[in-house]
Amino acid sequence: MGEPNTAKRTSAVSENALIVSVVAGLIVAQLTFNLLPMLIGALSQSMDLDGEQAGLVGSVDMGLLAITAMLVAPVLHRVSLRVLAVWAASASLLIQLMSIFIGEYGLLLAIRGASGIASGVLYAAASAALARSAQPDRAYAKMMVGAMIPTVLMTVSAPYAIESWGLAGAFGTMAAVAALGLPLLRFIPSEAADRAPIMLDESTDRPVLLRRSSLILITAHFFIMISFGGLWAFTEQIGVGTGLALDEFGFTIGLSSIVGTAGAFGAAWLGTRFGRTRPLLISLVATGVLSVAMTNSSHPFEFILFIVLWSMTWTFISPYVMGAAATLDPNGRLVAAMGGAGMVGVALGPFVSGWLLQTGGLEAIGFYVLGTTVALSVLLFPLLRRLDRA
Repeated sequence: MGEPNTAKRTSAVSENALIVSVVAGLIVAQLTFNLLPMLIGALSQSMDLDGEQAGLVGSVDMGLLAITAMLVAPVLHRVSLRVLAVWAASASLLIQLMSIFIGEYGLLLAIRGASGIASGVLYAAASAALARSAQPDRAYAKMMVGAMIPTVLMTVSAPYAIESWGLAGAFGTMAAVAALGLPLLRFIPSEAADRAPIMLDESTDRPVLLRRSSLILITAHFFIMISFGGLWAFTEQIGVGTGLALDEFGFTIGLSSIVGTAGAFGAAWLGTRFGRTRPLLISLVATGVLSVAMTNSSHPFEFILFIVLWSMTWTFISPYVMGAAATLDPNGRLVAAMGGAGMVGVALGPFVSGWLLQTGGLEAIGFYVLGTTVALSVLLFPLLRRLDRA
């Protein structure tokens, strides 16, 4: 009588251990992304770089992360994800330590490029590992919630290290986080996925990343992240424009990040009991509507309300998109490729929104996001319906 409960507890422990490992891997992989504003400031002050030079360091790092993740994705089913993640995280730790002692710009640019390559491998391996969960939608939602606390602690502590040691403090913080995350990677699986993929396309002899369903999901995630990155980059201008002071805006961003995880909690609780079609498409359109409302807000209270709700819908969307990809390819190749494409989208988002800002104002950004979410809902509907029925 006790065997089913024991099996359920064992499964829960295994899933939670996997999520801890994935959170550690993704945080180490995205060190530059999460600390970019502070890193650029430290580069400008410590090395006397202008904004373009400092920004290029971050662009090279994150650009090579995205490219590497997409290049590694097709072979992830043939290698041990645990070995790949451990080696990549070890390389990342070594590179952060080396960066502390580099004072020449060209050499630093090269070493941060190496950091991006190591981070891309780690990002792909960690993303693919979570795809092997028995319930990937729920696992992605739990991962997003679990990543919040260590990310907040890292971003809060980094300014103190930078104030005390300058640029060395920034890279020292990265090295410390990499050292703490490295031992946790032992829970990443090394064996192949034990779930069979769901085949939706007529032509199943194509490589998984070239199937129609895969290309639809990669395209959708790319444009979702362009919208997210573009609007996120200009939230300060929107908030200050409504009358918020800079310190009040900082508090609002922290509040939206914390309360926004309610969307991931909701996705974890709801799972796929009603399929993916309705939850994902409703939240996509809701995100677009809230984007328009936020960019048209004229009072601080309106902005705070809309950005908190907007954050909740974003954290609700991601688990379902990644869960769909993991269902189509349990070995995680599609998830890793989507992650790389998403990082490219985040990088391009501010450029797209900057152009929209110049041509039509902040309101144009909101309507662009709404148009994108509606178009993606139409694109995804047939695929999600077939996936729910399968």
